[in-house]
Parts: sequence; C-alpha cells; structure tokens
Amino acid sequence: MNIISKMIEKNGDFLFFGLSKLSKHGLLGAVASCILLSVNAFAIEDTTTSHVKFSGQFVLPTCDAAVYDANNTIVPSGTVLLPSLDSTEATTIGRSSIGEKIVFKIGPVNPQACIDVPLTQFKVDVSASGYSSGNVLNNVSGSGPSNIGVEVLQEDGSSILNFGDQASQSINPNDVNTTLVPFSAQLYNKTGGAPNANGYILSVATFTTAYY
Repeated sequence: MNIISKMIEKNGDFLFFGLSKLSKHGLLGAVASCILLSVNAFAIEDTTTSHVKFSGQFVLPTCDAAVYDANNTIVPSGTVLLPSLDSTEATTIGRSSIGEKIVFKIGPVNPQACIDVPLTQFKVDVSASGYSSGNVLNNVSGSGPSNIGVEVLQEDGSSILNFGDQASQSINPNDVNTTLVPFSAQLYNKTGGAPNANGYILSVATFTTAYY
C-alpha cells in the first residue's frame, strides 16, 4: 500500500512510501510472497532432492488496515501526498526536516466492525520497520538523491522506526476514530547542503497493527 508519493527533480520532489500491515489474534492483513525456482539437468550421474515449503493462512479481514488522512477520512488510493519542493527549498545548513509535515493515520478499513469482533482489551499497538537511519527512511530507489530521506514519527514526535518502539492507544468502543493511530511524514535532509542528485526517492516502511 503506497502512503506517500512525490517527485524530486530540479524543480520538484517525488516520494514513494509503501505500507503493508499485519496484526495479531487473527485480526490480520494478509501478506503473500512467492519464490521462483529454476532447475537445469545436464546428467543423471547425480540426483538430489530439494524440499520447498509453502505456507499460507486464512485470516479475518475485519481489522484489515488502511491509510487515513488527518481528518479521519480513508484514502482509497493509500497515497498521501507531500508538498512539492524545489532543490533550493531542500537545501539546508545541517541535518533537518524539510517541507511541510503531513499527518496520516493507520486504522481498520471498517472501524466499527473491528470493535465488534469483539475486542477484549480495547487497545491497539502499532510498530514500524524499514531501511532507515534512526527515524529517517533511506532512499532505496537507486536513481535519486541519497542524502534525502523521509522522517516518520508518531504524531507527538516520538520514535516509531527504531527497534522496539511502538505506538499504543486505548480504544473507546463508542468512538470509532480512536481505532486510528496518527503518524507524521516529512522529507528530511540527512547531510545538509543541496540534494546530491536529481531523481526519485523511494522509501518503504512496514507497519504492524495489533487490535486486542
């Protein structure tokens, strides 16, 4: 699921930010992967046996996660846009966030249905991981500025990307909006100075949600 998309060129920026989700107690978003194997036989002088494991699961879609904007409105495309910046606006004296901070939220596609599962503790935990330096996701596109990344934080400024960090929130069963957990995303100059290249920024994070 794409969260943020933006273009960095001479007069603009591109940011692509991906999301996938998981959860506990059967309230999971499904993630699938596949393996492609290639086998060539040149002689029958030696025979080997390979064991390939396949796994899958059936999940309840009730708390499947989605992306919301700051006004608690679901974003059908899963894409949150950051304001455009030119190279001058992206130039800083030292390490610094750049551009406007955008609030987005992670929550169930159908919050009321998620509450009605039923939950027992009325609590949600969210953690996140990705190829990052501290709170800043690195650019992994290979064709853009390596010194510009994406800073992802909890809305209150707390860390979410560092190992072991997570956002915990109580849920009011009478307020579906309390199932949505707020975060912020902002472009970040990791070295100071101007962007060291034009091109794309691709940053990816994985959010894991657990509703109890």
